[in-house]
Amino acid sequence: NDGLLNMVEMAFRAYDPCHACGTHTLPGNMPIIVYIYDTSGKLLNVVRHNL
Repeated sequence: NDGLLNMVEMAFRAYDPCHACGTHTLPGNMPIIVYIYDTSGKLLNVVRHNL
């Protein structure tokens, strides 16, 4: 959903502001792993892209 996407984008920008702009990462081939946890710290999902 949009709220989750916004939180992921905010976290990403905090650690790599240069790549925060989509024009710097086109066509979207940057390898990344996103770990999604619930509020108790349980791992819910792992999303991998270009690894």
